[in-house]
Amino acid sequence: ATVPPIRWNFLAWFLIFAGMAAMDPFIPVLVDSLAGGADSATVIGTLLAAYGLLMGVATPIAGRLADRLGAERIFLLAAPALALISVGIGMAWSIPMLAVLVMMRAIPQASTAVVLYSHLAKVVPVRYRGPVVSLTPMPRNIAWFVGPGLAAAATGFGLAGVFFVAAALFGGAGIVAVLMSRASKPAYCPLPRPICA
Repeated sequence: ATVPPIRWNFLAWFLIFAGMAAMDPFIPVLVDSLAGGADSATVIGTLLAAYGLLMGVATPIAGRLADRLGAERIFLLAAPALALISVGIGMAWSIPMLAVLVMMRAIPQASTAVVLYSHLAKVVPVRYRGPVVSLTPMPRNIAWFVGPGLAAAATGFGLAGVFFVAAALFGGAGIVAVLMSRASKPAYCPLPRPICA
């Protein structure tokens, strides 16, 4: 945690998963509110199944892009994209619009975990990689109660408030992405050059 690239990486894990934890429980609530007289249970199941399928397809593609373009660059794109899409979801006024936004979210969301692991693999020496990677559930687990708590508090401003909170968390991850990218450059990295390059 004292090595800047690792510190920013762990903070990124927290913010991304807090955004997910804030948003995901309320997607079905939003679907139900927009569905009107339609069978909202069927809509929810279909929408989330399609989202999961698209994430499954996008994950290995994100891994290849991280290898070619750099994990930090992919994360620099994914986090702000998630923030913008979250705002859009909060402002969605119809099921088709919501469905498009949820599908758009799947691609950057699928890339986040892949690129954060890729980043750790790059900046952590091999002998320390196992212990460091084994700690990544810690910020994620903390996020799973912080995110919903913030979202629940935001419902006082209406359902849209939940998605604006998620957008703020993803936006914070975007700021961290910049710091993580700078800290991971060989000129700034405190680890041996072959590892940071």
